[in-house]
Amino acid sequence: MSNVQQQTRKNPRISVTKLGEYMTASVVRRRAIVRDQKRPRPVIVARYNKARRVIVEHLAGTADKHRLIDTIEALECQQPTSKWHAQDQMLSVEALDHFFDVQLPLDTWQVQRCPGNPPKLDVNGVAVSIRPDLLVRGTNRAGKAWYGAVKVHISKGFALNEAAAQYSATALHQWAEQHLATPTTPVNPRGCLVIDVFSQSVWTAPTAHQRRRAHLAAACEEIALRWTVA
Repeated sequence: MSNVQQQTRKNPRISVTKLGEYMTASVVRRRAIVRDQKRPRPVIVARYNKARRVIVEHLAGTADKHRLIDTIEALECQQPTSKWHAQDQMLSVEALDHFFDVQLPLDTWQVQRCPGNPPKLDVNGVAVSIRPDLLVRGTNRAGKAWYGAVKVHISKGFALNEAAAQYSATALHQWAEQHLATPTTPVNPRGCLVIDVFSQSVWTAPTAHQRRRAHLAAACEEIALRWTVA
């Protein structure tokens, strides 16, 4: 019997990916999402760790395509120690193969990895875990600087649909406005990207965001209410 105890979170919180899914889910699925966020399953090691690390390093400019190829070859040659590790190796190789064809507008931006444990986005009493993978900085045509952020989504079993991705990008934009913007350097919604590696899709935060932010606020209010009975 496992000695790992299931965690129960006292205060409402949700990951940005699950919030995006929540926005387009059925009533039954919404209840399940809140329940799973309140009592998350114990996870010893997350999937796609090696793939995520080298993808983020590549986007940040600290690893080239040769490093991606080397990682694929290393994963293919590695002897798995369990069925779980064998599946993770196979999925990670697939993720890296898909990433090669993702088209990104990062060449003219300054890109760095998001450090440490980034603050959460508070929406109606719900702590939304955004955890951007990258922070970006660019300039507009007038030469004025702006900030942005990038979130990398890697999951073969849960591809983001367009609506969920746009809600996730909207929340990412809102997080960037709260935690990156300064009086002289705003956040550019076009610099706030959600990348779905397996679908090879890239979504930018909508410039018209008031309606989506209102929907996110209403959903978080609902999540806070559901939390006590989940």
